[in-house]
Order: sequence, then structure tokens, then C-alpha cells
Amino acid sequence: MVCYAVLLAFVSIIGAAYLQGGLDTATNEVINRVVALLGGKRNLLENMVLSDHSWHDGNLKSVNRNANRLHTDIFSIEPNTTYEIQVDLNKISLNNGDAFRLGFITADDAGKGKEDAKGIDSEWILPTENVSNKKYTTEYDSETGIAKITFTSKADNTKFAMNFKSGKQSNTATNSINTTANINDQIKNAITMTRK
Repeated sequence: MVCYAVLLAFVSIIGAAYLQGGLDTATNEVINRVVALLGGKRNLLENMVLSDHSWHDGNLKSVNRNANRLHTDIFSIEPNTTYEIQVDLNKISLNNGDAFRLGFITADDAGKGKEDAKGIDSEWILPTENVSNKKYTTEYDSETGIAKITFTSKADNTKFAMNFKSGKQSNTATNSINTTANINDQIKNAITMTRK
């Protein structure tokens, strides 16, 4: 009986979500609800792919090759929803004196983020700084080495992507990310994003 109830709920949620926003949104919504029902939170970045391109001018419609940083593929998100990005800095090895930085962009279906203020362009975030006066907040726990970045997507935001780089702690200029330390796998293991 329980299996039938779960299957019926799954099919109902897919049908309702499909009518509201398409199959991709429907699938994400069902997975999130089932995971929540089972008492957990799904890592939305679990299938993250990294490459040496970067999002151009705060928009997801165009990318430029930029060998000194990495970016994720584009993920689907829900509008008007709060998300938490967690970064375990213990899992990322950098050159001495270098600091890990990340940035994220939310955008509409057309990929517009910074353009016309359609989405959120975080610019570069130093996870070890506590920030509360931007379109996101960061909380860093120096004892655990874990940073939490929280943001709420805008009304028509359905797309999300991230950039990563490393550089000197006091230097805002872009420096090459340390690719010799298998940084791709480190980033994938260190960063999660969940719906709050």
C-alpha cells in the first residue's frame, strides 16, 4: 500500500509540475519532494561538470574561454526559492597564500542574469568572509572550515551557474586556479547546494 501511495504521489506531482513549468522543472520538483519526504536534502550540484569557460558579463547566454578559472554547467532552480551553498574549505588544496573564490549567477529562461537585473550576479565571493549586506549572506565557521552562502532566487529565475578561481587573499585580480592538485574533483567534493 505504501509503495502504491508513493508511486501515485510521484505521478501526481510530475503531472502537476509539468503543467506548471515543463518536464525539467517537474522532475526537479518531484525529486526534491521525495527527498524531503524521506527526511533529507538533495545536493542540487551532485552531477556538477566543470570546464575552463566563464560566464560572460553576468549572463548565461554566452561563455568565454578563460583558462584561469573554472565554471559549472547550468542548473535548473526554482523562482522565489531560498538556497544554501555549502563550501568545505578543508577539501580544497591551494598554493600557499592563495584563497579560494567563487561566484554564482541566477538567470531567467533566456539566460539573462546581470542584464536588466533579471537575476543575481554575486561577483567574487571569498567564503571566509562573513557578509550580510548583499543579495546573499555568507557565514564562515573557522573551527569546521565550512562556509555557508544563502540566497533567494528572483521571481523569474530558473537558471543557476557558478565560477571558481584562486588568488592571493588581498588581491582582487584573477589568478590561475591550481589545476595541478586535481582541483576539479576537490571542488565537486567540497561544494553542495540544497533548497532551504
